Amino acid sequence: MEKYYIWLILAFGEGSPDITRLLRDHGSAENAYEAFRENRVLVGAENAMKAGQITLEKAEKTLADIRKLGIQTVTIDSADYPETLRKIENPPCMLFASGNTKLLRNRLLTVVGSRAMTDYTQFAIPKIISDFGGRYTIVGTLSEGCDQMTCMSAVKYNTPFIEVMPCGLSQTYPTGSRTVRRFLLENGGLLISECLPKTRSSPLVFNRRSRILGGISKVTLVLQAGAESGALATAEQSPEPLFLPPHSVFEKEYVGTVSAIRKGCRLFFGMADIETAFELADSKLAGK
Repeated sequence: MEKYYIWLILAFGEGSPDITRLLRDHGSAENAYEAFRENRVLVGAENAMKAGQITLEKAEKTLADIRKLGIQTVTIDSADYPETLRKIENPPCMLFASGNTKLLRNRLLTVVGSRAMTDYTQFAIPKIISDFGGRYTIVGTLSEGCDQMTCMSAVKYNTPFIEVMPCGLSQTYPTGSRTVRRFLLENGGLLISECLPKTRSSPLVFNRRSRILGGISKVTLVLQAGAESGALATAEQSPEPLFLPPHSVFEKEYVGTVSAIRKGCRLFFGMADIETAFELADSKLAGK
């Protein structure tokens, strides 16, 4: 039941590896809760002290408040929870969602890029998205630059889009993205987050989001990446990353892309490369 997942999140924190371990060891959120009540040393003294202060009644009230906001929940044992995401090292035990959760069952493709979008990438994004022809549901963010451009192009070309937010669903990030987010939902899109609704964005939340962005899809397409681009962190979590060829290997906006290519990452030249990447990802995931 959802209240036990909420209890785990309140007790151990969003994205905590302890939640993953307890679910693995005990099989369900309810069993994990009962096991903790019987033996608090399961999680160590510090965690036991914090978790011991969280009652099931508090979890029930938190869940009721979430429902009042119109926010949906997708637990890790739900049919809507993406199978690829289940296989990452520390999957979110619950996703909070607004919009069409059935999109999570589609063939997902993560698409990310830098905030400092070049003219070349700005020209390439609409062309790439239009060529998808509805084959994939795109997963991304609404960060300025490449990511917002990808979202707007997806809506324009009738391609479903899922935003993974770096905060709770009742928050707004980045500043000024509220209109784009509303436009996305009005056109059948979906917002998801592992964060409780009131959680604000922070460097820690951004780091945790990268594992979701990279892990939810079998393939990640990186449109552009500088030396410290967050897109690189997402690519590192992906079963099979692809990189759009840089416009110029000498520009700082592509330093991260060039580095990834030198390490052997594959390049994207068209739809055939994405299909090949999906085949390679299937082979890798089959071995897990």
